[in-house]
Amino acid sequence: MATWLRAMVFLFVSLGTVPISNAQTQPAVEYFHAGWGYYFVTAFPAEIANLDGGAFGGAWQRTGQTYPVWSTEEAGTSPVCRFFSTSFSPRSSHFYTPLAAECDLLKHSPDWQYEAISFFLKTTDAAGNCPAGSAPLYRAYNQGIGGAPNHRYATTKTIVNQMVAQGWVPEGNGPDATFACLPPSVATSPAGLWTGSSDLGEVIRAIVLEDGTYYIVYTKPSIDVDAGVLQGTAIATEGSFSSSDTKDYPIAQAAETTGITRSATISGSYVAGSTLQLTVVGSKSARTVNANYVAQSGQAPRLVDVAGSYDGYSGHVDGRRPATFNVAADGALVGSNDVCSFRGTLTPRPGVAVFDWVVSAPFGCVFGNGPITGVAYYDVATQKLRAFATYDFRSDEFFLLGTKK
Repeated sequence: MATWLRAMVFLFVSLGTVPISNAQTQPAVEYFHAGWGYYFVTAFPAEIANLDGGAFGGAWQRTGQTYPVWSTEEAGTSPVCRFFSTSFSPRSSHFYTPLAAECDLLKHSPDWQYEAISFFLKTTDAAGNCPAGSAPLYRAYNQGIGGAPNHRYATTKTIVNQMVAQGWVPEGNGPDATFACLPPSVATSPAGLWTGSSDLGEVIRAIVLEDGTYYIVYTKPSIDVDAGVLQGTAIATEGSFSSSDTKDYPIAQAAETTGITRSATISGSYVAGSTLQLTVVGSKSARTVNANYVAQSGQAPRLVDVAGSYDGYSGHVDGRRPATFNVAADGALVGSNDVCSFRGTLTPRPGVAVFDWVVSAPFGCVFGNGPITGVAYYDVATQKLRAFATYDFRSDEFFLLGTKK
């Protein structure tokens, strides 16, 4: 038995029989093994503490994705069986299912070792609909890529789509392939929209997604003109917010500039649904940020609001061009500047008041043909649309800024 496998089984035996917390819900935390490209999720507090404490050489790191699960049986819930693969050492992984037939099947498989009931979920109907008062959970399968099976469980279609682009397949019911259903999320994360200012006199507009991805738009000092975007993925838990992969993308102010992408780090704290306080170090200008949560920004935006024609700019870190674009009622976006045309799609996110943005350029924009992905935010009060999508490898960022005609 591989060392990692023995250690993992030992760890589970040492904590797996400990009763789950008496609370009705508790967080499930996702981890990633960069060397293997594999994901793991657990709701066992002792296991979370061990992994956060550097177990297995610190190979498993939090992705920033957490979500609530039922810790005790409630009306309409099903027990979730947890299995451990035993035939693919050393790249073994865990598997979860609330489906009784699937659980029974794997209990009789020589490739899987049944461990315990890990938590409780609700199941969908045949059309993929979750019961009222619950939220969708998705499951993607890697088809054995890397030498062993691995599954990723996600709360957003954006994550699933990212995995599909890497060769994974979604598993679930209905048109969205919904796998199971979670308790409604309690505001414990910094997901949402935030507005405030920095110590440099900049206006700050921050977007934080459910998986920890963030876009922090800052203006010129003392002038409400967008000047740059801080983008990355944060580890956000228990009021602490940190990110070591921040990129600082200037928003070009002229056709040709000398802007460059810079790396930075972010640390700070948040009170879910209330305040966000951050320190940014390593970008061109270090700054501290104080922002407040935008009420109702945990709700999906409406395409009917954003639909229309716009004048503005498109560009990247060292240049921009005047651009016009149109957003249709179904979210289709078509636009152009004087050197290229672009098109894409805006899709409302269910948990944050922004749109997922996919953009491609069949006629020679700076990022190539694409597609590339990011987010778009529409300010109903000012009728302004701000959209950002990072290039491959995050070397640059395409932006689209416009005001509705």
